[in-house]
Parts: sequence; C-alpha cells; structure tokens
Amino acid sequence: MENRYLIVFVLLSSSLVASGQVVLNCNYDHLSVNGAVGYGCDLKNIRVDRETDRIIVMGEHEEGMTNNDVVRLTIMNSHTGFIITQLFTIFPNLHQLEISNSGLQRIQPNAFVLARNLRSLVIQGNNLIVLQANSFSHMMVLDTLILRSNNIQLMDPNTFAGLTSLRYLFINNEGIRMIQPNTFRPLTSLVMLSLGSNNIERVDAEMLVHNVQLHSVFLENNNINAIQPTIINNINSIQILSLSSNPCINQVIIPRAASSQDITDMLSKCYANWQ
Repeated sequence: MENRYLIVFVLLSSSLVASGQVVLNCNYDHLSVNGAVGYGCDLKNIRVDRETDRIIVMGEHEEGMTNNDVVRLTIMNSHTGFIITQLFTIFPNLHQLEISNSGLQRIQPNAFVLARNLRSLVIQGNNLIVLQANSFSHMMVLDTLILRSNNIQLMDPNTFAGLTSLRYLFINNEGIRMIQPNTFRPLTSLVMLSLGSNNIERVDAEMLVHNVQLHSVFLENNNINAIQPTIINNINSIQILSLSSNPCINQVIIPRAASSQDITDMLSKCYANWQ
C-alpha cells in the first residue's frame, strides 16, 4: 500500500514539474525556539531552478493546523539559487526563516516584500558572493539577521536599508575585506554587531557613528592592520569591542573600564598604519 502511494506521488510530482510546477514536500512539526513553541515546515533536499515555476507545497499538517499557523520555515541541503518568494504567500505569517546549505547565489530585488512579519533570518553555508542594495528591504520588524559561511565578499553600502528594527547582526566567516563607512547607518536599533572571521583590513571611524544603541562589536579574526584614530570618539556607548587575533591588535577592549589614553595605547599600532 505504501509503495502504491509513493508511485502516485512520484507520478504527480513529475507531471507538475513538467508543466512548470514544482512540488515541495514539507515536514510539519512543533519546535521549541528560545523557550517558545513554533509550528514550522522543514524542506530538505528540494530543487527549484526557475523563479517562474509555480510552487506547490504538500505534506500532512498536524491536527487543527493550517499554512496560516506556520511561523517557522527551514530550507536545508537543497538547490535554490534564489529566494523562493512564493513561500511567503503560502505561509503568510512566517516569523523565522533559515536557508542552509542550499546553493543560494543571490537575493533578487524585492525578494522579501511579502515577508513583512519575518523577525529572524538565517542564511548560512551558501554561495552568496555579493549583497546588493536593499537586499533585505520591506522587513520592518526583522530583529535578527545571521549571515554565516556564504562566501560573501562584497556588500553594497545600502545593503541593509530599511532594517530599522534590526538589533542583532551577524556576518561571520565570510570573505569581506572592506566595510563602507555608511553601511550600518540604517540600523538605528542595532545593539550587537559581529563581523568575526572575515578579511577586513581597515576600520573607518565613521563605521559605527550612527549606531547609538550599539553595545557589543566583534571584529576578531580579521586582517585589521589600520584603524582611523578618531574612532575613539564613536565608541563611548560600546561595552565590548573585540579586536583579538588581528595583525595590529590582539585585544578585547572594554571602553568603560579604560581611559582614553589606555585605549589609544592599545590601538597605537593600528592608528599608526592609518593613512
């Protein structure tokens, strides 16, 4: 009996794919996230090659639940070179989205225009080399953005435009060499910024001047060899500034526990290399 259902599903899937439709089989379950239970959909080993394909999601909901109850969506170990925007229509109340090891290569314009309820976005283990302007616009309530191990090398200065509610930004283990001074300017609610394990070489003093609520900055394991001396005027509210394992400094600075002269002494080599 089970084999008969499997054959029917395979035949249906093949027919839909041939007609420009793609069937995605979803595993629905409840998962505890930060102490709260979130009903979610897990998609694994899926393949979507064309943005024009019509997406059909199959799978058996838990009793009493519908697509409107899905607040968490995970895409893992798949082939999706772009953001599958139709999923935001199928699941209109998503709060959390994770795309891991799925071959993501680009975030197309207005990809998140229908994801206005999204509060947490994790993109990791993909091949997202460039982040273009307004990559994450329209997500007015996004609180946490995690970008990890995607081979990101370039970010447009307006990459994060519109993320006025974002508090936690992690861009780790990427290939970024340079941060434009105003890149983080739109992030007026930012409290934690992690840029560890990149290839950043220089830190401009203007990089953090607009993030007045920022209290933790992690820049460890980069290639930082020069820091603009006037940065000391922009870090008064920061509680932790991690600069360990860099060519010009190997220190974790606690600005409130150090005098201006102490900080200047710790950063003297970095200051001297700024030109």
